[in-house]
Amino acid sequence: SLWRGFETAAAQFSAQMDLSRVAFIGHSFGAGAVPAMAYKGLVEKGWGKNGAFLMELAPWYSYQITSAKIAALPAKAVQFIEVYDNDEVNDHRMAIDLYNTSHATDRFYFLVQSNAACSFTANHATPGRNDSTLQKQYAVSRPFDALADWVFNGAAVARTALGKMGEANPEYQPLRRFDAPTPDHPEGFYRSPWTNPKNPRS
Repeated sequence: SLWRGFETAAAQFSAQMDLSRVAFIGHSFGAGAVPAMAYKGLVEKGWGKNGAFLMELAPWYSYQITSAKIAALPAKAVQFIEVYDNDEVNDHRMAIDLYNTSHATDRFYFLVQSNAACSFTANHATPGRNDSTLQKQYAVSRPFDALADWVFNGAAVARTALGKMGEANPEYQPLRRFDAPTPDHPEGFYRSPWTNPKNPRS
């Protein structure tokens, strides 16, 4: 199982790890699994006492997690959720559900926007197989760096930078932050829609 992999790594490399500072990061299936893995690590194991964050990129269906378990996650564990405007695979409603169910003191919902003039297409492959290294830098690497510096090192300037990444801009802005996100496509746009019987939270 996924969790067995976490446990094995923590046991085998404990001397090289600081489990008081942890991040759970995933894309697609992995992002849908992040809340359950975070529950096991942060709640059941007590990891992340000195800092923790969840980074969920284009999440698929969330398994092995209930709203009660999400509520049990430490409020200080920062939640960062990101979706892509041309993602035809995973319904944004999965990400919105995780955002709305979260009780994190600090939570972020970002939309990555495409730009034809720059040949940026924000699709499901953005974190991995997307051809644009620059877009991955804007959409994934910079937010991750800011989260880690803020959560693990207490850098207030990184928290400020993270917020500014999502400010509205009349010119092209790779990231847009929403405090009350809503779906921007009908369910039929996606291969994995919210109301699919496979979705245990629909």
